[in-house]
Amino acid sequence: MYTKWTSHLQSEDEKIRFKGTIKGAKPVLDRIKDLMTIEEKALDRTELDPKAYDNTNWPYKQAFKNGYRAGLEVTKKLVDIDNQTILLPGE
Repeated sequence: MYTKWTSHLQSEDEKIRFKGTIKGAKPVLDRIKDLMTIEEKALDRTELDPKAYDNTNWPYKQAFKNGYRAGLEVTKKLVDIDNQTILLPGE
């Protein structure tokens, strides 16, 4: 689990309890990840529409989409607790 999940906590006890809370929320985190994947696929579909390129503001829209995609990717990695490699002490 990424240490950033518990970096706001002071004591080791608090970190252990919070880690348990995160693991208990795994079904919710998994659903959030699924919803973000759906959003990402919808974003992909908009880029396949030739009409998207007929707009003079296309570079700005593309920059927005790239930023949105990057945000989705960062968040998906954060909520995917099964694939996080930085471990807390005691794991």
